[in-house]
Amino acid sequence: MTKPRRPERLRAALSANGHLVHLAHADGLPVCGTKISACYRVHARVTCPGCRRRRPEKTKRLERRPYVIGVDHSPLYAAVQRALEAGAPGLPRVRVRFWPVLAP
Repeated sequence: MTKPRRPERLRAALSANGHLVHLAHADGLPVCGTKISACYRVHARVTCPGCRRRRPEKTKRLERRPYVIGVDHSPLYAAVQRALEAGAPGLPRVRVRFWPVLAP
């Protein structure tokens, strides 16, 4: 007897270099099979051709979302600068670590 399969929880996630939005599992591995980590979860349209080919029904549901073309880390950098100036011993807790950069 086999266990019933749980539905996959796939999310749109931006690759670390900020070039493609993949459809990724919770651990950051894209469904297209590339050996990268899609570490930034974003509310965006999937732009990876491999992910679009592997899961067309899921990517079609995300078509109305905006294009994301990069990541802006300025909120994190500003919080680190404030922590350094205050003499904090460790990294600050920042609620928003990055901002996605939308296509014009």
